[in-house]
Amino acid sequence: MNKNNVNGFTLLELLAVLVVMAALAVIAVPVFVSKGNEARLQAHKANIREINNAIQRYEWSGEAIATDTYYNILDDNNALVTSKYLHAEVSSPYDATSTLDVVGGGTDDASNFTYFIGKDANGRTEVRLIRLGSGEVPTRAGALTNDVFNAYGTTATTIHEILIDGTIKKSDGGVVGDTDPPSIVLANLGGNVTSEIVTATITDVSAISSKKWASGTQNVAYFATGGMDITDTTFGVVANGIYTVYAKDAAGNEAVQTIDIGNIVTIAEGQYIKFGSYLGQPIVWRIIHKVTAQDLINEPSSGLHEGDLYLLSDRIITMKPYDAKDPAAPSTDGQRAVYGSNYWGNSNIREWLNSTDATVAYSTQKPDTSHVWSSVNSYETEAGFLTNFTANEKNQIIQVTHKSIVDNNSDGHDGGTVEHGNVETGIDESVAAGTNYSTAYYKNTTDKIFLASLGELATYVDGVLNHPSTSTKYQIAYTTQQARTQSTYASDPANDTTAWYYWTRDAYTFNSSGVHGINGLLTLGHPEAFSGNFGVRPATFIKSLTLTLDNASGADAFNAYTITSFN
Repeated sequence: MNKNNVNGFTLLELLAVLVVMAALAVIAVPVFVSKGNEARLQAHKANIREINNAIQRYEWSGEAIATDTYYNILDDNNALVTSKYLHAEVSSPYDATSTLDVVGGGTDDASNFTYFIGKDANGRTEVRLIRLGSGEVPTRAGALTNDVFNAYGTTATTIHEILIDGTIKKSDGGVVGDTDPPSIVLANLGGNVTSEIVTATITDVSAISSKKWASGTQNVAYFATGGMDITDTTFGVVANGIYTVYAKDAAGNEAVQTIDIGNIVTIAEGQYIKFGSYLGQPIVWRIIHKVTAQDLINEPSSGLHEGDLYLLSDRIITMKPYDAKDPAAPSTDGQRAVYGSNYWGNSNIREWLNSTDATVAYSTQKPDTSHVWSSVNSYETEAGFLTNFTANEKNQIIQVTHKSIVDNNSDGHDGGTVEHGNVETGIDESVAAGTNYSTAYYKNTTDKIFLASLGELATYVDGVLNHPSTSTKYQIAYTTQQARTQSTYASDPANDTTAWYYWTRDAYTFNSSGVHGINGLLTLGHPEAFSGNFGVRPATFIKSLTLTLDNASGADAFNAYTITSFN
């Protein structure tokens, strides 16, 4: 017969009950915690909505914002509360019993978080639920700099935030437990380039907080104070050698990587390059000068940069009058009405060389057959010279501000104290000390394309450069076949090896119509400006960087560099 146990459970039964209760507890506690965190998250979202609504109404009201009472801890002293946009301080729904996931891994308790009003990096007002890394409630000085929230971080002095999804963000992408350094992969454009672009592909599980580069082989310690910032993913270099790239992630891990650049071509004075075209043929130029730091000291307003290239066309590419005769042209001797003007500033040739128009708008008498010598080589209907260049080529050209010798009596001057002496026995002689060239009256112009001056030819060409094929002095010039075909002059040079005379931009200052020119005997002349049988040997400055070149040597006109791309 069964007997009832009136004294309670047996020991075995009690043990069974305890096991069941323990199992229920294991199941129930996470459920209760999860439900508690969900309720807190909803309260947090409601708080954010309420505060943002108050922020909008406060800022739309047009009230003057007192920085320290608005961008600050959201307590009862905050302007939102004192101005009655909020009834009272809004408290965090989280406490020490709230364990939240951390962005990137791990968990943390959510104690001591406080709502705070500040600005984001774009200057927009926002609210954050934050504390300092040590767990203490933030102060205004610890949380804001000039009203803007300080960056996240992993130290005790930087911000931790509970996000709107109920997770804690401790760093700008710094993953908890990340001990791996960033991966750095470096690549360059390759090819024959005048400057190189290095692309740094940097990856990490954490966000990258610092990217720098430096020349030479450097270690991590060097970049604590050295190196240059990489603002995007690339940086440019202008010399061959080893370069080091440094990266640091938000978790504090650092790495360096090197790349050896050996493909940069250094364009030298005396080399040749093709740039633009005229009469259906590429224009071959010679680099007669590379701008130096001293040049910029001497001429600080030139608009040039160190390393820019001064190009002089290797040959005379066209024969044209310098300027048409103009009955309306002002002059003290009346010469310009009959022979044209020697003032570079408004000469027909300057306006044609610098024009991008299909029809050049000449500011003075246009160079038509009625106003040039014997109707030879008029060009009033020819499109501007710059129409022969591509958009990339035109972008490579640098405007230069430089001086030209002038007839002071007719044109006045920007500088100088005396008339030029006009010695014509040679280029060097024309600028020697006794000719007053360095103190002669001049005017400034700003040009993209121009004619060389006596001073430039004397400094960069005469006694410096020769024609490689003939060893003749480089100030001697020869014509292209296309120039001779285009010309209407009856006595043009016979062939490619017949020297011909060409214009400079400097005035012959004994009258108002003569222009200094260079002839095949290395002496100077001063033909009248309206003469159409003189050659045009244009010059320009271009940027030396950002060019990709072919495999030519650049040693002579037949092996001139070809620009294959503009980087």
